Amino acid sequence: HPIMRLIDYLESTKETHGEFAERLGVSQVAVTRYANGVRFPRPEIMLRIAAETNGKVTANDFMNALEASAA
Repeated sequence: HPIMRLIDYLESTKETHGEFAERLGVSQVAVTRYANGVRFPRPEIMLRIAAETNGKVTANDFMNALEASAA
């Protein structure tokens, strides 16, 4: 599937960082850091992100986004 960054997913669903954080069981600050590419989610959080986005945002999307920002 095409790269879907978390920030793009949240914008497309009109879900706030706080709402998504509540679904994941993490802080709003953590979701903001994930969405902005400041922090990479721990494996168990990454699995929850993939599940909560119905597979639209995966670990590969985070890696591809990191590589793109480093280039």
